[in-house]
Amino acid sequence: MRKSNYIYILLLLLVHFSCGREETRTTLNAEERVIFDSLSVRQFEDIRRYTDSVCLLNRDSMYNYMVDSLLRIRLIEIENLVEDEK
Repeated sequence: MRKSNYIYILLLLLVHFSCGREETRTTLNAEERVIFDSLSVRQFEDIRRYTDSVCLLNRDSMYNYMVDSLLRIRLIEIENLVEDEK
């Protein structure tokens, strides 16, 4: 093996063994649950306000687009009926 390969392996081992093996908590105490709940409720309220405003902004344009497309389809159907009668 080349010298650079040994250096890479040495660095990899140093990084691997220098990482801490701390225990992570997976449960919250009562105070932390209350804080988490209030933060998540606030976040959901913000998201709901944002999505409602986006829906309101897009509603008129989407409605007009859908009506126009339906009118276009009906006009094509009428033209086809008129051509068939000729």
